[in-house]
Amino acid sequence: MIIEILTHTPLWVYGLFVGLIFVGWQQTRERHVKQSTLLILPLGMLALSFFGATSSFGYSLTIMLLWLAGVLSSTIIGLLLFSAPSASYQAQNASFKVPGSWWPMIFIMAIFFTKYTVGVLTSIKPELFANAALVLSLAAFYGILSGTFIARAIRVLKVRSS
Repeated sequence: MIIEILTHTPLWVYGLFVGLIFVGWQQTRERHVKQSTLLILPLGMLALSFFGATSSFGYSLTIMLLWLAGVLSSTIIGLLLFSAPSASYQAQNASFKVPGSWWPMIFIMAIFFTKYTVGVLTSIKPELFANAALVLSLAAFYGILSGTFIARAIRVLKVRSS
């Protein structure tokens, strides 16, 4: 069954997977980034998770509100519970020195594999998604995952004003 699933996966999904691994791997290394570059990953993960929720479950108000609630709750919790990373602002070149972390890779892969699994299950067991609680939970989960990137970006941006 695994071979059948993999052979029926569109080629662009493999390209996306490789691209996301590359982006996640970059996050594991210390780097210097401009403010605009710092915002690319959170915005990209927001778009990917929103697309994951709405393409799988539709553009209903409930789905979008639960996704948004997930984004906002994980952003707020991330800001309240986690200290700022040991990032620093480099005024001479207007960039942030950001330490490497494996957490972004974990959350990137969680979004990707959630979307991939939902896509596969929609094809082979569509009746699973008649369960409203499952669908609504997954919509919120997509939001929760992407909110972590927003919280991290905000924490890094705050070091500029400290």
